[in-house]
Amino acid sequence: MSHSFARPLSVGRFTKITLLAWLAFLGIDFFVHGALLAEWYQRGAPALLSLEQAFARIPLGYASFLLLTGLVVWIGARLELMGWRQGLAFGSVVGTVLAGAHSLALVSITTLSPQLAMWWGLAEALELAVAGSVVGAALSAPRLGRLTAVVAAFVVFLVVLTITWQNV
Repeated sequence: MSHSFARPLSVGRFTKITLLAWLAFLGIDFFVHGALLAEWYQRGAPALLSLEQAFARIPLGYASFLLLTGLVVWIGARLELMGWRQGLAFGSVVGTVLAGAHSLALVSITTLSPQLAMWWGLAEALELAVAGSVVGAALSAPRLGRLTAVVAAFVVFLVVLTITWQNV
């Protein structure tokens, strides 16, 4: 299925879509790690860095997410994903395969608990599914203004939810 927006992406459009999908990815990551998994980090474990060390390395994690998101955009454009549903399906498959592989690898070589590895994997699969939905929506949109507003509102919601969760 070929649409006028499925043509090769310009560097500018590729960059905008990647940043938009990455922002959605980061919103979920902030919620998962800042709210849902915060207790795991506070308890500590031999396989985990101290909270201070982990905080200092956040940019490395975010850079890895940017690489993953860029890959989803690049492949999604070549597959001519059209619409958030196709993007969600694609992101779900990619996310599940990558997250499953990462989780198994972590459990095979670290002292990380299988439960925490599973939660990290589920989070990564969800993050890539949402990133994929943003990519599919963006690839089918002539302009990104409305989608940008939706992603921004989604991220603000997740930040507020995380802060609320931490204080309840």
